[in-house]
Amino acid sequence: MGLRVLLVEDQLVIALEAEACLADLGAAAVDTAATEREAMEAIRRAAPDLAVLDLNLGGASTSIGIARELAKRGIRFIFATGYGDGSMLPDDMKDVAIVRKPYNAWMLGQVIELALKANPAG
Repeated sequence: MGLRVLLVEDQLVIALEAEACLADLGAAAVDTAATEREAMEAIRRAAPDLAVLDLNLGGASTSIGIARELAKRGIRFIFATGYGDGSMLPDDMKDVAIVRKPYNAWMLGQVIELALKANPAG
């Protein structure tokens, strides 16, 4: 893969597993953020080639704002969710690829491949 990946995940254990999956897939670097603020800072510091966004970041917080910023910048992203459907997604993001939790490196790789073949904003 050789890409710089932004991983936004608020649960530490899942974040560690996802980092390992991304390393197995050949990510050149993985920047991890647990909140929208941390993610926005990471994007400003070093724009990723791709992002994996946990849809729900705890409480009422989601990664939709992060996704919109990435889309504005033409950076591909996917959503990760433990929920059964994309009903929480706004209409303008219904076509973004989703990987279901729990996932493994193979599943994540398949969804990333779809995102990389898609248009830059997802």
